Amino acid sequence: MLRTLLVLPLLVPVIYSNPRTDLGTVPDKQAIEEAFKDTARVESMIDCITDDTNNKCTEDEYGIKVRANEMMRNQGKCLSCTDEEQANMEHGMILLQTKTPWLFTRVVVAMLIPGMAF
Repeated sequence: MLRTLLVLPLLVPVIYSNPRTDLGTVPDKQAIEEAFKDTARVESMIDCITDDTNNKCTEDEYGIKVRANEMMRNQGKCLSCTDEEQANMEHGMILLQTKTPWLFTRVVVAMLIPGMAF
């Protein structure tokens, strides 16, 4: 509980800050933006990311979850990603933050405080 109280005030500036927009070329930009038009698909992905058991993940979602966790641990860098995967992940996170801030908040909280998914 104390950890939650200490971390939550730090989340506000992270969640509501202006995301980077100078990504350069995003290889799968069109497909990612199409995916974000499907609310059920986005919510399914967030359910996967916030699920500690991985029971809610498809194979593709699990791969994205692993890369997202790596980005969170390494200050936005996915060390195991190709440049194309890195650009795609950054674009997806920007869309998540700007189009669905509530879901972005769930992701950040779940990654920073395991077991605290809501």
